[in-house]
Formats: sequence, structure tokens, C-alpha cells
Amino acid sequence: MHKSIYMYGASVHGMVVGDFAHISINASLAGGVIVGKNTFVGMGANVINKVKIASNNIIGAGSVVIKNTKINQTLAGIPAKEL
Repeated sequence: MHKSIYMYGASVHGMVVGDFAHISINASLAGGVIVGKNTFVGMGANVINKVKIASNNIIGAGSVVIKNTKINQTLAGIPAKEL
């Protein structure tokens, strides 16, 4: 059982979510997405196509993540890039 996963009106399909992850409202994660532990996905963000979000990441609101991330990153934009 996962610990403290927060999901508020998010659309999630076929994904794996790590402990202490926070998926904000209107975020969309589809297509086998993996979200690492202690990760925040901002409001309205889209994560698609079997992308792996590494642990300790922050994904900005409205961002579109189309490729795997590295640990301890903050990303934003369309497509999402490290800040």
C-alpha cells in the first residue's frame, strides 16, 4: 500500500505512483506513466506516452511532459524543460 498519495480530480490511466506523490486537479497522466516518490505534478499538467517521472520532481502547472525526467528536477513549459 502506498503512503500519502494525493490526487484531486486528476485523470489517471494505467500508471504507477510512488509514495508521497501529489497529483493536482485537472492533471492528466496516461499511457503507462510512472511517477516517482515525493513528486508534485501541477494543475493541468499532461504526462503522456510511458514517461517516467523520477523521484523528487516538480512539474509546473500546464506543462506537457513528453520524455523521461531525472531525479531532483523542476520542469515547466510545453514541452516541459528543466528550469
